[in-house]
Amino acid sequence: MRPSEYAQLKRENDRREGALPLADREEIGRAMASIRRASWNLYELERLRKDLIDMALRAALEHKTLAESLGPGRQEIYDDMAREIDPGSFADWLCGLARPYTLWYAVLLLVNMVLGTGRAAAVFLVLMLPLFFVLYLSNCLQRRIWVSRWARARRSLVIEVMLFAVAVVVFTAGIWLLSRRLPRVAGYAAAVALVLVWAVSSLLCRARYNRAAARRPWRSAEDAAGEDHGEP
Repeated sequence: MRPSEYAQLKRENDRREGALPLADREEIGRAMASIRRASWNLYELERLRKDLIDMALRAALEHKTLAESLGPGRQEIYDDMAREIDPGSFADWLCGLARPYTLWYAVLLLVNMVLGTGRAAAVFLVLMLPLFFVLYLSNCLQRRIWVSRWARARRSLVIEVMLFAVAVVVFTAGIWLLSRRLPRVAGYAAAVALVLVWAVSSLLCRARYNRAAARRPWRSAEDAAGEDHGEP
């Protein structure tokens, strides 16, 4: 399978940012906290973080911090960067923000099944999936920077919210009915379904991020040439 461009970019960003002075790392952290409210697209977010690291390195050549270089209006610069980024999709959210919740959810269901508390696991599922939807909805409401600019993304987001709400209702109702007859099977089915949904979303995101990297490569021409020829 083709290596993940996003994972490679993130590792490179972590390495380069770790070598920056504390003031620049803190400023990049503040900038990314603002920009992440506008998108769930992990690859595009890392591309912007790379841009901020490059800005900090250029500022260091002038013996300035990133904040000093950008000046007092830097928040407007960060907002402009956020408005230009792809806002991402439900799959991006599931692979990013919701990844730990999804996996822990599946693990807890499996533990309940092993302990023989099938009916308790079904009740847990019915109570927690709506809360999972509330988490998604609250994250949607936080993406307010781009709402007035990305009309197409706004329509897509409304459709995704509605589809997710319907899926939660159908899924919880089906598991609840199944648990009344086969409680252990219901719990296992729920855990497996959650893991499969997350795995499929991860594969889709990986393929999409690799296509995005092909269109908008994060490596410089020199780096790409060196990699193609096996140079360090």
